Amino acid sequence: MARFVLTRLLSLVPVLAIVALITFAILNFTPGDPAVAILGIDATPEQREALREELGLNRPLIEQFLAWAGGLLTLDFGSSIYLDIPVSEALLRHLEPTLLLATYSLAVAILVGVPVGVLSGVRRGGTIDRLVMGATVLINGIPNFFLGILAIMLFAVTLGLLPSGGYVSPTEDFIGHAQCMMLPSLVLGISLTSFARIIRSSVLDVMSSEFVETAYAKGLNRPQVVRRHVLRNAAIPSVTVIGIAFGNLLGGAVVTEYVFNLQGIGQLLVESIARRDYPVIQAGVLLSAFLFVLVTLVVDIICAYLDPRVRYGR
Repeated sequence: MARFVLTRLLSLVPVLAIVALITFAILNFTPGDPAVAILGIDATPEQREALREELGLNRPLIEQFLAWAGGLLTLDFGSSIYLDIPVSEALLRHLEPTLLLATYSLAVAILVGVPVGVLSGVRRGGTIDRLVMGATVLINGIPNFFLGILAIMLFAVTLGLLPSGGYVSPTEDFIGHAQCMMLPSLVLGISLTSFARIIRSSVLDVMSSEFVETAYAKGLNRPQVVRRHVLRNAAIPSVTVIGIAFGNLLGGAVVTEYVFNLQGIGQLLVESIARRDYPVIQAGVLLSAFLFVLVTLVVDIICAYLDPRVRYGR
């Protein structure tokens, strides 16, 4: 297992290097001038050129990339062009809302989607199964932003039970934090419960296996078979899907963050793109990629624990 984990860790290095190179190349070949975005169209050419000189934007691209990559080795991401603060500080300010939103949303999705998916697979063709399949199709067809607006209209505007947006840190006011995070977490969590269909399919595949029939032949009842034999064998594809969903959330649930004004990583990246704030964009994309590949590493380890064939490459 240690060798398996070490191999996966080493594989992260070239992935992040490629992401860094592609991100830098795309940004620098994208039309737009950060000097114009910062100073405005009324600035003189001399003022723009002076700002480019100050920011190092007039140097050759290879020099800019080597300087930026060298800073990455010491975790120095430079300074934000627009915010005029270190990029690491800007990212840390916006990282907490994204991390907590992703965690709460995943918890909601697991608490609802996993038992519903297992029950639907075990009760195939029954009323519960048909309700689950219909609900997942309906959920997939509703955009997150529309579901968020409906939730705000109902719980914030009409009933006045929860705030419509904003963010409060749990260290400042835990009750206020729970109130402001409840709606976005429920909206994202409900949208993720569509993976119940994946869990249902996995359960159905395992239920048709020979070892399950053997377990029934030995006299085990359905709850015992499901608990001892079905759940662990059906968990691998489910863990993979849940892990990928969590990685995507860590990359920034942009629409949900905008609807509820959470000021997370996704919202910061969108605003930085509009401002041509290259240091923040580069570091934000790299951070999102790092979080995603880190989650996939954890998923690989969990799958290797559940199924030894994964870590032995069989």
